[in-house]
Amino acid sequence: MQTTQSPHLPTEILIIIAKMIFYDRRYDPGGMMLVERQKTLHSFCLVSRQWYSVGISYLYDFPQLWQGNKFAQFTNTVSPPLGVKRSKVDLGSLVKVLHLGSLVHQSSNSQTSRLISRVKARLTTFIAPQTGIGLASISKCRNLTHLDLSLVRGGAIEFPRLKKAVSNLPELRELQLPSSMEITRTDSSAGIWPPKLFNMTIGGSLDPQIMSTFDWPSGLYRLELKRCKNLDTPILESILCNEELREKLEILHLHNENANMFSELESTVLYILGKLTYLKMPLDFMEYLCIVPVPDGMQPLPLRILELTQPYFDDELASDFSGELEKALNHNLCNLWALGIGESSLPHIQDAYKRIDDEIWKHVEECSDDELDKLTIEDLGIYTIDDDPIV
Repeated sequence: MQTTQSPHLPTEILIIIAKMIFYDRRYDPGGMMLVERQKTLHSFCLVSRQWYSVGISYLYDFPQLWQGNKFAQFTNTVSPPLGVKRSKVDLGSLVKVLHLGSLVHQSSNSQTSRLISRVKARLTTFIAPQTGIGLASISKCRNLTHLDLSLVRGGAIEFPRLKKAVSNLPELRELQLPSSMEITRTDSSAGIWPPKLFNMTIGGSLDPQIMSTFDWPSGLYRLELKRCKNLDTPILESILCNEELREKLEILHLHNENANMFSELESTVLYILGKLTYLKMPLDFMEYLCIVPVPDGMQPLPLRILELTQPYFDDELASDFSGELEKALNHNLCNLWALGIGESSLPHIQDAYKRIDDEIWKHVEECSDDELDKLTIEDLGIYTIDDDPIV
């Protein structure tokens, strides 16, 4: 009887093949495409022991756990129940990205904490489930660079305890706070922010007195305000006028999901942010943040990139919005190199699309190559962006 032998290739060739599968750009969008990558890598590992030894690290790098009983299977594999034989390979140590954001009832706080303890060695990115996570287990993930707690249900985590936990993460660069967290004052017992933390997303209930003196991370230059419950003008100004923040903020994203914005009055707060080069916000905030019509007596904004999503309010925009935008490009937006417009907002500038694009390109042509290289902007002139999701 003729037997089929497993194909033998040099290990170096197998490594190249595994990398081609893992980094294939077709899988970048996520969702089902990443599931297909997982299936392909699983088949790769089943060919032979040699193929398994090469492919196993790629298979466990970013496990896809959001379908069916995948989470239970994965948990039982990396953290077997008592009496079950463990794998000779520490599979948990191969995990770098753990995305549990799609889990609702499949996991409990304690179960997630036990899982974290098994994958902490090389874990760099963690997206927590709605059920929450024990902060003690998070504080031991010393290689964590991205921590997303935005889906954790309200009241599950107190802010001082969270700050204390992340103060033990020396590599942390990006932090999304729970969208229903109440930010409170902290003392020295809560520790200090990680030194490499540069990006934060905050939401929930905010107090203007606290935010005006809030202790921001020393290296923070990117801020997203998302799902804030009371982001009216005084609170927005208390955040951006904070002495620690206004001198270093370079990137600001105001999401459509914030509540009660500009319920009282307009604001010129953007004009005190001397390093703000990127701003993303709803299109009608151009009026509420005094960008159009062009205000009197204001210095040009330092903005290089402006992205405008669907309007926040249902009210009509100024009848000549595109005309006011053209004027702004010669005054307070004279530094702009790139303008992204959400698909739903394109009709507001369609009559002046080419003129606006030409004016922005004049700005670009007046700049040196060195200036352009510093920001590494992918798109110049006008381009279309996706609108913020509305939930």
